[in-house]
Parts: sequence; structure tokens; C-alpha cells
Amino acid sequence: MGGGMGGLAARLSLQTEEGIMQLIVTGKQNGRAVSFQRASANAAVEKARQLQGEGLDGIQITDITGRTYEPHEFAACFVRPSS
Repeated sequence: MGGGMGGLAARLSLQTEEGIMQLIVTGKQNGRAVSFQRASANAAVEKARQLQGEGLDGIQITDITGRTYEPHEFAACFVRPSS
């Protein structure tokens, strides 16, 4: 996903009317999908990394519009580096 207005539009697409993010983190374990809902970009990336560490495959983060991201690309777009 590139920068510019597309990046801004993607950032804005994560917000609901209430200002709370609705993100679904999904991975596959033993051929079955398991999903977890998270309300912030940081929490979604943290859960995705946890699932990767537990050996799950095909980890994706899905936003409220249905767009899916690999954890590293989602983090690059939506998570600010800690200082």
C-alpha cells in the first residue's frame, strides 16, 4: 500500500462513526480459521504477532471495509513507532 492520499484514505477507513476501530485478526491452525476482534491498530498487530509466535499460518488483519492486510503492511500503515 503506497503513501499519499491512498494512505490517508486507508487510515480514515479504519474509523467507525463512534471513532472506535473494528479490526479482525485471523489465522489458520490445523486447517481451521480462528479470528479475534480488536479495537485498536496496536492491539491488532500485537495479536497478529502473538498468533505468529504460536505457529498459526496465514495471519491477516481485516478492517471495517473488508480490506485485508498482512501484519507487517498493516503495522507500516497504521501503527506509529514508539519513541
